[in-house]
Amino acid sequence: MPSLPKRGDWDGFVALALDNLVQFLLIVGLCLGVLRFPSVLVMTRVAPAAALGLAVGSCYFARAARRCGTAATALPFGISTIALFANVFLVMLPAREAALALGHTVEDAALGSWRLGLAVAFCVGVGVGLGSFVVTRLRRVTPEPALLSTLSGMALCFIAGEFAARAFANPLVALLPFGIVLCCYAAGHRAPWGAPAGAWALLTGTAAAWLLALSGAPSPLHVDNLASALTEAQLALPSLALADLWHGLTTPELAGYLVPVALPLVIANVLGSLQNLASAARAGDDYPAQPSLLASGLCTMLSATLGSGFPNTIYIGHPGWKGFGARASYAELNGLFFVLITFAGLLPLVTAVIPLEAGFGLMVWIGISVAAQSLQGASRGEALAVVVGIIPVVIAWATSLLSRAVTLAQHAVAPQLPDTQAFAAFIVIANAEMPLPGLVALAQGFMLTGIIWAAALLYCERQQFRRAAGWLGLGAALAFFGFVHAGSLGPGGPITALGLGSGWRWALGYGLCALFCLTLERGKVAEPST
Repeated sequence: MPSLPKRGDWDGFVALALDNLVQFLLIVGLCLGVLRFPSVLVMTRVAPAAALGLAVGSCYFARAARRCGTAATALPFGISTIALFANVFLVMLPAREAALALGHTVEDAALGSWRLGLAVAFCVGVGVGLGSFVVTRLRRVTPEPALLSTLSGMALCFIAGEFAARAFANPLVALLPFGIVLCCYAAGHRAPWGAPAGAWALLTGTAAAWLLALSGAPSPLHVDNLASALTEAQLALPSLALADLWHGLTTPELAGYLVPVALPLVIANVLGSLQNLASAARAGDDYPAQPSLLASGLCTMLSATLGSGFPNTIYIGHPGWKGFGARASYAELNGLFFVLITFAGLLPLVTAVIPLEAGFGLMVWIGISVAAQSLQGASRGEALAVVVGIIPVVIAWATSLLSRAVTLAQHAVAPQLPDTQAFAAFIVIANAEMPLPGLVALAQGFMLTGIIWAAALLYCERQQFRRAAGWLGLGAALAFFGFVHAGSLGPGGPITALGLGSGWRWALGYGLCALFCLTLERGKVAEPST
């Protein structure tokens, strides 16, 4: 029988809800501002569909946690940030621009791109579901430090680094909540009056934001939006979008997005989930891989059938939520929260009242908890493997920031130029000032790259050179077909260039490294007889 939420569940709920709220804000902002979708489509179809898929997954993982025992922490679950940006910038935006270029109306272009986004998301869900049947085998053959290495890098960069930068950009609102969270959790000490540290962070951050807003000073809150958020709230229950999904699945344009976009998203989702499951197992909660991946894929398919083109995934940060003392109820609270605010049309109201900056400290704590966990009790070889696996992640984060900055600048300074022309000019300049080709090569398929080099280095440290050569041989194969390194930089980040021989230069380098490891293996065998 489900138990009532404890203090740790409320802290965990605040952190996870804020994380998911960022994703929902991105969905709304990108759909309205970049894709030019009608507001009614976003608020009454897309957002409720995304919320229901999230809620179903959250409840499943809460139930899985209860089956593991009363001390188990549910796996955090939500919208995939990588898939969100990919589906917007690599699928729906190009489809919209192509439709407008062919003379379609703005409304028809928006409808067609939305339908295509649903189809790609549904295919990603199918791919993740099918991947669940091989993920257990992958988990057995991949050394744990290799899985945890890229996970640690993503936690440090995409969570801790991203939100720490955002916090320090708004010090009057975010720094006190930031300090409250870090001090209380690092010390293992309760906040004043026994309240959850997350609640204190929200309270102090919200109070600071409102004081600034009411005094006329710059504030992350937009008080003027409060009245419109109250008056425009309307009931928005999800409804089936099967006809729209079928239209997207049967459109000829879909084939052009399956290999370059959907397939890499499936690989990233499966690998990321595998890493998160390994992280949860190290923290004491060993969840079966196949049903976890299958549930994630089915939730994405559910959201797509209801109108959301944004796949779900198992989130990074299980050890952080476990450190909060969260168990199963925090996941259910998170799902219920998003069902309520989207079905009731209150998403704009929530964002108008509570500043996201108040919860940035919680996200930073989750990031550093995950990264720290990967090094706890690690041997020299394991620590080396974790560190080398982090490098591609750091480069990927820097490259994504660079790409986002150029895209924003292009839209602000020269919106009349197509993205392709703007990026062509940028690449000419960037190649002269920075090692852009190397940045893109490391960013492309960074999760696979990190795992391969971490595993190879770990086996080299253990003098198991044959196994290291095997991993480097895998890297050669992946590079040859373009799953890693090959590609270019576009408005949405690195663009995959899958194809026979598309990454032959890197494949040759990996192959030579593998041969060198085999030479070391032969020398190791011959050593005792000399």
